Amino acid sequence: MPAAVIEKAARAIATEPTPGWFLDREWRDETLARWRTLLGAHHKKHPLAAGLPKEELRSREAPGLPATVFDALLTAEKQISVTGDVVHLSAHRVALKQDEEEALAKIEGAFERAGLAVPGMDEVLASSGVELSRARNLLQILLRGKKLLKIGDGFAYVRSATERYDLIVLDLTDPGGPSEALYTPDFYRACAARLETGGAMTLHIASPVAHPARIRSTLASLRQAFAVVTPYLTSIPLYGGLWMMACASDSLDPRTLSAEEVDRRIAARSLRDLRYYNGDMHRAALALPNFVRDLVA
Repeated sequence: MPAAVIEKAARAIATEPTPGWFLDREWRDETLARWRTLLGAHHKKHPLAAGLPKEELRSREAPGLPATVFDALLTAEKQISVTGDVVHLSAHRVALKQDEEEALAKIEGAFERAGLAVPGMDEVLASSGVELSRARNLLQILLRGKKLLKIGDGFAYVRSATERYDLIVLDLTDPGGPSEALYTPDFYRACAARLETGGAMTLHIASPVAHPARIRSTLASLRQAFAVVTPYLTSIPLYGGLWMMACASDSLDPRTLSAEEVDRRIAARSLRDLRYYNGDMHRAALALPNFVRDLVA
């Protein structure tokens, strides 16, 4: 039977949240209703929390569902929203009690007064005026609202983290001193372990004109950790012009996407007012001059 006939029959009884995947409508509706109930119960039990970590919801409720299909289901459900890596009911709002508002101000004030001398976390939370569990949730509110920034050892974080990501973006300082470890195969393997199947890590490497040795070394390290490493180029005027980036993944290869497919995906996701990226620019970034081809071979 022709594929077109099969797809037409499937669409009569199922939905297609993402190309090539058909879901029974009854299963979809029952699943989304169950997720709404689960999120409602979570909000009731944890009123100060923004929601449930997305990966926790997927591992509990849909462990066999590909990340792309899971994301498409969430996107299509108007009563559920995703903020960062947290899933919550669209109507959910964190409402603070008076003592929590006062405690929030105390925590923020302690860090503001300390300046660059970071205060002891246990001491700040203990003096907030509420019990420790609520104080920790209030701290997360300040972090989510960008009132506080968490600064730490990136290598230690990816080694100890349990979350998994679709995309990791690295914006590293030049290798040297404390950052040297972030250019090693061990660090890249730790990042790879935090990625979903089909996920990717991107990073800038260096100038192919000014830093060819660094590019060779970094690509060699990446290839020890990832099955697919795709170098590409862009222009960074602040850095003097031509600059190399890389996309690293267990399977994702940006070179397989045509300009037409990129433009189709941009339109499907309603990404408007992009000032740089489009299908032609995607293909252009992957077109390497001969001297760069020799460098990355």
